[in-house]
Amino acid sequence: MTSSRANALLVLVAGTALAIMYWGSWSPGLSGDGFEYLSMSEALLRHGTPDVRIDDLQEFMRKKPNDKSFAQFDSEVINLFRHGNGGGTFFLAGKSRFYSYHFWLYSLIDVPALAACQWLQIPLVSSFLLTNTLLFLGLIALIAFGTPWRFRRKFLLALLALGCGSTFYLSRSGPESMCFSLLLAGLLLLETRRFGYALFAFAVAAQQNPPIGFLAIVAGAIACWQALQQWRAESWNRQIAKRFLALIPGAIVLIASPVFYLIEFGTPNLIMKAGGSKASLISGYRLASLFFDLNQGMVLVMPGIFLSVAVLLAPDARNPKRSTWIAGALVLMMMLMALPALTAPNWNAGSAIITRYAYWLSAPLIYATALLLDSLLRPVVFVAWSIALVLIQIMVLGYFGIRGTAYSYVQMSPIATWLLHHHPSWYRPVPEIFVERGLHAENTFQDGYAYLYVRHGRLATVLSRNERVYAIAELCRIDPQKLHTSSTELHWKYWHLKHYCPLDWSDGFHAFPDPPLPLKMSQSNVMSLGSNYISPLLPGFGKPETWGTWTIQRFAVLPLVLPPDRSGHEVPKWRITLTFSSFVSPHVPMQHLTLLANGKQVLDVRITSGAIQTRSFVADTKPWVGAESAVLLEFRIPTAVSYQELGLNDDTRRMGIGLISVRADPL
Repeated sequence: MTSSRANALLVLVAGTALAIMYWGSWSPGLSGDGFEYLSMSEALLRHGTPDVRIDDLQEFMRKKPNDKSFAQFDSEVINLFRHGNGGGTFFLAGKSRFYSYHFWLYSLIDVPALAACQWLQIPLVSSFLLTNTLLFLGLIALIAFGTPWRFRRKFLLALLALGCGSTFYLSRSGPESMCFSLLLAGLLLLETRRFGYALFAFAVAAQQNPPIGFLAIVAGAIACWQALQQWRAESWNRQIAKRFLALIPGAIVLIASPVFYLIEFGTPNLIMKAGGSKASLISGYRLASLFFDLNQGMVLVMPGIFLSVAVLLAPDARNPKRSTWIAGALVLMMMLMALPALTAPNWNAGSAIITRYAYWLSAPLIYATALLLDSLLRPVVFVAWSIALVLIQIMVLGYFGIRGTAYSYVQMSPIATWLLHHHPSWYRPVPEIFVERGLHAENTFQDGYAYLYVRHGRLATVLSRNERVYAIAELCRIDPQKLHTSSTELHWKYWHLKHYCPLDWSDGFHAFPDPPLPLKMSQSNVMSLGSNYISPLLPGFGKPETWGTWTIQRFAVLPLVLPPDRSGHEVPKWRITLTFSSFVSPHVPMQHLTLLANGKQVLDVRITSGAIQTRSFVADTKPWVGAESAVLLEFRIPTAVSYQELGLNDDTRRMGIGLISVRADPL
């Protein structure tokens, strides 16, 4: 088979695979930052500028009013725009022009696909899948026809490009696939000395992921150095001038984003200005998480790639060949680009098995792997090694699903789950990952809370920023200072309790105020929205409402911190008065409430009316901080039941009592 036919076969095989995945594997939907990117694509298509206007949002509603993907484009969002508020991700420039803090170049690339979707009358969010697929086809064509390498290297690189996490992000409404394909294409162009094209590819990708700009600078520096060397050897000529001129388009694109935002908003980076990037987050702890986290680390998805690079680089470290130098430089560049990627505060958000801040970083590693295998191994060994590597990736995709659907970014991976089950002190991820995956909800990680992991009825691990942890001191009656701790990022610590502290709580993750807000003495302290006494993170309580909050499980916990008396002394006894209603109806004629205060039963009542009522009891407190006291209330409601269990609707909350207020009077 001639090389041209072999290259055509490579493109045909890869294109067929992408077509099958396109039509058979994904249902379209918005994810991550898709709201911003799609609205900018619509704006560019409608009026040729990236500023999003109210009519752009209204056009979404007109085109696809019943599409679940467009639930965000409702009247509330439009009203925010009318009042000059972009909802945190759009910023007002002028009177009515809103710009996203994500740059619009990816949206511009998506415009032809969006126009095709509108013409074919298919869901608009399919444009991202179409755009990403075409970018990958272009990458495969470049590998096949744009390089002078042996076919075996081309074929391996194409397979690795498609099989090492690419399918996880192919349908995502974000620039991850674009950045990966352009980064890998830029490396191909760089090695084949097409510096202007390489710089342009890196620069386009850098508009959505700025760390890639480092590679653009490297490409420009190499090109300038070689042109200067030629100038010295041959004197100035047209060929040298062309070399410098070829860098200008990429250089213009590289500075496009900071210049655009500087003109419109007086800052080179809106994401940084809005708090979406924090240099203080860069740490060795987070860098290790990028690669080795058991939920979303890069090694988890590409074990064969990492092993291959390590094994092939090590023997040549003392006497490196050209390919070894290039591979080592690629690994170093990957590490350097990883550092600014660590600044993202939403470290866990929107990741598909492999963290989205690591996916495009895998391109240099994949490139280095194909280079090392091709240049260092004999044909028979190359074939055997490549087959093993591809089989590993097939097993990885088979295990995680071709779309990365084995688990979501708010669920623990099977490996992390097993480790927490058997050896909880061994797994200490970045706090955001521990909390959001443990509680199965995004944006639940916040200051002012301790996060608890209960296993086999015992408190196994606590995550907190405080030196004295209320949950440990009051739930376990243990001095936290006597426990083993391990530090993580941002001054958070993991506290390991091992066999201490049995709790009559359900196994899993819980959150606890750390420390709780002190009650006001001798007056009603409302448990409603905005009071800061109640939170849906508290075990057993639902989201606070305007009147108070429901218990939504058969067990709920409410910590109370009580102030000192007027003379500044601790009060050992208090009369606590609860005002509440009950979930009583023809379907639920009675609720049985047992209440414990600091482990001592203080109420045991059966309630047959849903009317508001009050109950009082005397509680013995425990010292807390200074002259403050602490009382831990434990609500046990075995009769609590959900609408779903009653067969009335899909509401799964087991509602028991509706807590309205708490009053504390010193005795």
